[in-house]
Amino acid sequence: MASTYRNLRLDARRDLEQAGLPLAEPESMILLMVASGKSREELVRDNDLYAPENVIETYRDLVRRRKREEPLAYLLGEWEFRKMDFFVDRTALIPRQDTTILADLAVNELKKLPGKTRLLDLCAGTGCVGISVAWEVKTCRAVLVELADGPLDLCKRNIRRHRLTGRVVQL
Repeated sequence: MASTYRNLRLDARRDLEQAGLPLAEPESMILLMVASGKSREELVRDNDLYAPENVIETYRDLVRRRKREEPLAYLLGEWEFRKMDFFVDRTALIPRQDTTILADLAVNELKKLPGKTRLLDLCAGTGCVGISVAWEVKTCRAVLVELADGPLDLCKRNIRRHRLTGRVVQL
């Protein structure tokens, strides 16, 4: 069924509000950005244009999943941690703000040490702690250890994403 980008977003916002999700307005825009591959500015510009059927189907599926309280991070496939974007999926925990305390502590301690330093990140999950610390502390080499295949794949992808293959390894 044909629908404009504006109407899609308005319908989704209403559905998300009815589902009791408090951030229905921004989430409806974010999900439409993901489904359409358009930026916020492009969607505002194209507000009254009809969305292609494949975008409508993808968007409605994302909204249905969000209404079932699937985390936004899993719907997006990535999440920000310490101002860096990390690939995420259901195989690993979503990087959370309280984990930044751990990363900040590691950065502060490693910066006090002279010369090259090393970091061991056990049960690394997405690799967000080890990768973000190595990114900030240029003298640090990190080893990320993860036993499960899904999170191990996320670690590898995130290391490549942040171009740290020379200083960060995963086991």
